[in-house]
Amino acid sequence: MLTAALASDPLFQHVTNIVEIEPPLGDEKVIEKFESYMFDGELHIIYENQLASGHWGTGIRVYKIEE
Repeated sequence: MLTAALASDPLFQHVTNIVEIEPPLGDEKVIEKFESYMFDGELHIIYENQLASGHWGTGIRVYKIEE
């Protein structure tokens, strides 16, 4: 699962909420979030992923936040 620790502290020392977002997509095997930001009501998550082939890449997911 792609899990995001949501906190204002960049080192996650004071995590306020942990959210499981969704499973790996396609042939992703490992997902490591390294940046996220909100823009126009959307959560953008930039992450590293390891594919089933063993190759690493960078991905971005965009989620519409509905309240």
